[in-house]
Amino acid sequence: MIKKHLISQFRMQEWDAEDISSTAIFKAFLALNEYRGGNLDSWIIRISKNEALEFLRNQKRRRYCEEKFFEVLKNREDMKEKEEKERLAGKIMDIVKKKSMLNYEIFRLRFRKGMKIEDIARFLNVKEETVYKRVRREIERLRKIMNIY
Repeated sequence: MIKKHLISQFRMQEWDAEDISSTAIFKAFLALNEYRGGNLDSWIIRISKNEALEFLRNQKRRRYCEEKFFEVLKNREDMKEKEEKERLAGKIMDIVKKKSMLNYEIFRLRFRKGMKIEDIARFLNVKEETVYKRVRREIERLRKIMNIY
């Protein structure tokens, strides 16, 4: 009776309802001296409802903790990935710097600062075509060095 009530009212799994109803009956047995009369079924159902609510609160807390755990785990993985990308970007910038300071400055402004080619040309006082060609040539050179096609 209690199990069916819990399943219908709280929409919980059968095994959870069994656990809660067992706990409720046990608690009712322990608290028989506090029973003040009236309908015994209603009293036991009230205890089972309280147990079900406690179960659901704990389940919600557990889910929240699990979500936070996986969020922290994902953030750690994202941090590692970001660190790896930064390390690789640093190596690329070192390779570019060895070739030419102008290329390095163009790459820094383009890929680190996110500037447009027109803005870089204006900032460095060179032609847009020069900036575009240097970026393209340097990318080709990097592909050859890193064996990326």
